Formats: sequence, C-alpha cells, structure tokens
Amino acid sequence: MKQGVFITATGTDIGKTELACRLMEGLRTRGLEPIPRKPVVSGFGPPLANTDPGRLLRAAGWPDERLDEVAPHRFPDPLAPIHAAAAAGRSFGYDDFIEAAGGPGFRVVEGVGGLMVPLDGERTVLDAIVELQLPVILVAGTYLGTLSHTLTAWRALGTQSALPARVVLSESLDPPMPTRSCVEALEGPLGHRPFVFPRQGRGDLEALVSWCTEVGACAP
Repeated sequence: MKQGVFITATGTDIGKTELACRLMEGLRTRGLEPIPRKPVVSGFGPPLANTDPGRLLRAAGWPDERLDEVAPHRFPDPLAPIHAAAAAGRSFGYDDFIEAAGGPGFRVVEGVGGLMVPLDGERTVLDAIVELQLPVILVAGTYLGTLSHTLTAWRALGTQSALPARVVLSESLDPPMPTRSCVEALEGPLGHRPFVFPRQGRGDLEALVSWCTEVGACAP
C-alpha cells in the first residue's frame, strides 16, 4: 500500500470535501503534512474559495498558487468527468485521474461523485481505488434510502479489493432517518461501527484520524 487515504462516497453531495478538510486538519495536529488531491472537478467556477479545491487548499495550509497540484483537471459543467471534459473541448480519462492522484507523501485523495462514477468508457472510481492501493473511506448520508446505497457500495468495494476500509456517516441536512438508527442498521452488515461525522461538533473525527494515521501511514 501507499501512504494516504482515498475518500469516496455512495453518491454526490454527500460530504466528501468537508470530511477531507476536517480530516486533514486533524492529521496536521498529529504532525503529518497531508497532501490534498482532487484529481478532477466538475462544476468548477469562481470564486476559488467556495470550490472544493479552494477548501482543500485552505485545510492543507497551502496558497492558491498550488491549485494545479491539488486539482489539475477542472471543468465548468456539473457533469460526469468525461462528459464535462468533452463539453469544455478537452480530454480527460482514467490515466489522467491516476496520474493526478499520485505522488510521494501522505495523500488525501478525494474522488469525484460516487464510487462507480465512470472515468472513461470502461473504468470507474472503484478501478482507480484498486490501482492506487490506498485505504478507503466510504462516505454515506443519513437520508431515507441510505442503507441500500451504502451496503451496495460496500459490497461493490469488497468484491474488488481487500483494502482497509471504513464507512463514515455524514449527517444529511434535515435527515429523515435518525443517525443512531443508521448506525445500528449498518453495524452488523458492515462488520464495523460506522464513524459518525455530524454537521455540528466533532463526532468520531478523532477516532477516524487515528484510524487513518494507523492504516494510511504504511511505507510505500
């Protein structure tokens, strides 16, 4: 395995970036210097501070001038990456994602959309996870329907890799399903208690940082 973690989700707008930012802040308090990677961004537009890459830059303590290191492939249309690239008259593919996610140091790689978003005509974010060989954080919500979405994504992940992985429940806005109920329903099928990432407070953030520090700091 390489150093770092890969953050993916059961879908889009689940809370990957917020989790990535707070995770990096926690890692920095432990003496690590996490390197943010957001290989591809759709729906990118000014101001930078309000974008996912802008937030990742701030969380890492990096200046805006390092934007290309964090997110080299940025497209204005909020579409799947291959379609967003085509709409912008540019090319993008799986190999571009892998290259942008690489490098030395402890990387915090944030995927695009959900686990099965296509990165070319055949390969998906899941294929990239398997190739990059980074421990996985699967972010899920607490909305109605999340149990099926989470367990489907978890099973897909498990059929393709034996990488260390954990589910993080990022509390949805106005959740129709109580977080405690989600935890209790998922704990058995997952084989572990999901970490809880609340909208307010720190929740299980410290425990998640500890897990990432332990499994993500393996020698390359």
